Amino acid sequence: MEQRGIQRLSGCQDILAEDVALRESVGAGFRSLLTLHGYRPVETPVLERAELYLRKSGGEMAARLLAMSDPGGERISPRPEFTASVIRAYVEREADLPLPVRWQYAGPVFRAYPAEGGPVTQFTQIGAELIGSASPQADAEVMGVACRGLAEAGLREHHPVIGHVGVLSDILEAMGLSDRASMFLLSSIGRLREGDAGVSAVKERATEVGLLGHRAGESALEELARGMSDDELRALLHSMVQGTRPEALGSRTPDEIASRFLAKLRRADDPRRVEQAVDTLAHLCRIQGEPEQAFREAARYIQGRGLDPAPVARFQALMDFMQKADVPTRGMTVDFGLARGIAYYTGLVFELQHDSPAGMVRLGGGGRYDGLIRALGGRGDVPAMGFAYSVERVVEALCAEGRTTSAVVSAERILVVPEADAYPQAQTYASELRRRGVVAEMEVSGRTAEDALVYARRAGMTGVVVVDAHGKAREMRTKEGRHAAPRSS
Repeated sequence: MEQRGIQRLSGCQDILAEDVALRESVGAGFRSLLTLHGYRPVETPVLERAELYLRKSGGEMAARLLAMSDPGGERISPRPEFTASVIRAYVEREADLPLPVRWQYAGPVFRAYPAEGGPVTQFTQIGAELIGSASPQADAEVMGVACRGLAEAGLREHHPVIGHVGVLSDILEAMGLSDRASMFLLSSIGRLREGDAGVSAVKERATEVGLLGHRAGESALEELARGMSDDELRALLHSMVQGTRPEALGSRTPDEIASRFLAKLRRADDPRRVEQAVDTLAHLCRIQGEPEQAFREAARYIQGRGLDPAPVARFQALMDFMQKADVPTRGMTVDFGLARGIAYYTGLVFELQHDSPAGMVRLGGGGRYDGLIRALGGRGDVPAMGFAYSVERVVEALCAEGRTTSAVVSAERILVVPEADAYPQAQTYASELRRRGVVAEMEVSGRTAEDALVYARRAGMTGVVVVDAHGKAREMRTKEGRHAAPRSS
């Protein structure tokens, strides 16, 4: 078929009346639930400095940015998500805000998918942030509200999937990895979950960045020294500088030279330790399933590697607390490899998933991000936790189940048709209908009553009311049922 006019972008949608009504009803239900839990609305700009999303969000989110230059040459971007913008707003006002702060938000976000050859995508997020508490109660509140919102919307076939970034980072720290190596591995979880091919790809990339194999620029002495204890290395260095002329050593003593070399060497990651960490993380992040089974398998594996299972135990204790706090956990899955692709998460993370005939759909999710406020210029390590729904996906899931929410009630729609010289009377009649909660549209195209009835049927209206110059009304129904008509005078 020949295309006419300018076409919309393929990743963006035109939402027409019926779908808008459903989406707005779902959104109103979410916002009402958040309001009842004390979350106050906040609005942030659609456009922000691109640096806001680059500073802590990680490579995956950075690749989604629609960054551009404004007329002054500054790099800006429409928001790809709300959390960074909301935290930026908090940081600008933190001195005046008592903690905890509960904020909710709603609006469009924009992402690009260039690596996959996909389109620019616009969708609607509704979510909340709880700023200022690191307690299990805060984790339970945020996750509980997120789960209840879907249940109250009328959705049945959904379930939470829960992970904990802090467990993985604690294990990497216990293995002696630097922050640089840990961040590299945590950002590689998606590849590590792909099996042997993914593990090989991560190791290859780790070699390229100098975390595995012979480090670029590393001397033979440095490579040899990695297998030695600190005392052995100091003795070797002392023997090497014995007899060296003082002017060759400069102002430093042999002890100072040995200490500087040792500090430099120990700051770098041992490639053997990095490889062990890759293998450990690759196995751990593929553990998922029913909570009791997943925790048991993870603890057994960690102990088998000679590591402390305490991080797994802390995660399990948090899940036990959530169940006692009456968090809806029907169908819960624990997934040790759930990282959500955003680098600022530091603790509990979760996704809300829906099983549809077409497969699994992510309806939303969130997590704890205790380092983001400091990273964006805040005064300290203020803890925070939040989540967001993708409203369009929730609506699609409701439709896939053949459901609407209790709030989605099609209002009666009446077309009010004035007879000759009866427009004021018809307006009065329409106003009375609206006062009673009935949608009343005025006929403004000069149609006869019969033509108006044909139009009303096509437009899905309840009926037509013809009003004469005396204010008397004559009803013409388009389908079974009657509207709550006011009495004619």
